[in-house]
Amino acid sequence: MPRSSLLVYAAAGLLAACNTQRPAERLALDTSLTPVPLAAAASAAPIAPPSHALGVSARADRPTLTRETDAEVDPRAAKTILLWARDGHGRTLTYHLDRSGAEIEQLDGVYIGTRAGGWKWREENVAVPTKACEYLSDDGFVVKGEAPPPGSATRVTMVQTAPGTREQRIVDPLAGQTAEADPSTETSHTFNTIAPPNRTLPDDEQDDLLRDAEDVRHTVTLTGSIGAYLFLEESTYAYTCGAHGNTTVSARIWNVASGSGEPMPADFGPVAGLLTRAAQELTEEDDPFPATDESLELTALVPHYGVKGAVRLGLQFTAPTCYACTRGGYGSYTKSTVLEATALPKLFARYAEPPGPVRRWIAAHPDERLGGYSGLAW
Repeated sequence: MPRSSLLVYAAAGLLAACNTQRPAERLALDTSLTPVPLAAAASAAPIAPPSHALGVSARADRPTLTRETDAEVDPRAAKTILLWARDGHGRTLTYHLDRSGAEIEQLDGVYIGTRAGGWKWREENVAVPTKACEYLSDDGFVVKGEAPPPGSATRVTMVQTAPGTREQRIVDPLAGQTAEADPSTETSHTFNTIAPPNRTLPDDEQDDLLRDAEDVRHTVTLTGSIGAYLFLEESTYAYTCGAHGNTTVSARIWNVASGSGEPMPADFGPVAGLLTRAAQELTEEDDPFPATDESLELTALVPHYGVKGAVRLGLQFTAPTCYACTRGGYGSYTKSTVLEATALPKLFARYAEPPGPVRRWIAAHPDERLGGYSGLAW
C-alpha cells in the first residue's frame, strides 16, 4: 500500500470515528452500593452478605438496561474494577477489585465491565462438515479419498452475567450456513449481534473454506482489551486438495458497551517512519520479496500494558512473501512485524494511565500478564 494511500486511509478513518455517535450515558454512577460479587449479582435468589460485608446481592430495583443505555464506565470513577490476566501456565483469570485494590472475588475466564453490568467471554467449538479430496489413481481414474473427520470452528459470544441475561454474538463462522434466528423470539433482555466480516478473503471464498475443505480449523484469539474494547484475531486453516493447506487471518475490534464492531481508529500518530522501519525489519538479505512502503499494509492494532500498567498500542504491518517464507503470524504468504504507535488514539485516552486498584494489583502479581481492565458502576 503506498504511503500516500495509508495516510488517506488514516484521515478517512479518523473522520468516520469523529462522526460516529457514541451511546448516550443516561445513568449516573451509582455510589450507594458496596462492591457486589458477580456470582452473587447473577444469582436469582438473594444472597446474604458474608461477614466481611463485601458480598451483597444486586439491588432488586436496578433498572433494566437496553442497548441505548449501555456505555463504558470511566475506570477513574468506577465503583469496582474487572481486571483479567494470564498466569504463567496460560490460565486466564479475572479479578474483581474494589477501589482500594482489594480482591472481592476471582473468576475463571475473561469478564468485561460496562454500565449495563458484567459480561463473560464464552467460546464454543462447533463441527464443520468436510469432504474428501479426489485423486488420480495409478490407473488414471479419478477416485475419492476416505471420508475425513469433521473440522472445527469457534463461536464466540459475550454473555451478560449480572444483572441480566443478554448475549452478544461476536464471531459465528457458520452463521451464513444456518437459518437466521426468529426476531420475534428476542426480548428487551436479549440481543444478538454478528460482527461485520473483516476478513482477508471475500465472504464467498471464506465460506468455501468452511464448506469445501478436507481439513479445516478455525480459531479466535483475544489478543487484549482496552476497557470495553476487545481486540480479536480470527484464524482459519484449510486444506482444499491443493499442494498444501493455507491459513488466513483477520483482526477486528469489538465494543462490548455498544454490542457492535468498532472501526479501527486512525489517530495513532505519524506512520511514515514506522513504515520505513517495518520495511527494513521485513526484508532479509537477498530477499526475493522485499517489503516496501507500497507493499506494506496495516493489518491489526495490538494492545499491551507496560510494567506499571500504562496501555500501549502496537501497529502490525504486513507484506506479501512466498509460502515457505511466511512469518509473523498473519497467515500464509505474508510476513508481519509489530511496532509501537507514537500516540494513543483518543478513543482509548482514558486508559493511558491505570487507576490505583490496577497499579496495586500489578505490584502484587509480577508473574501474571495483564490482558485488560474495565470499570463497573456498582
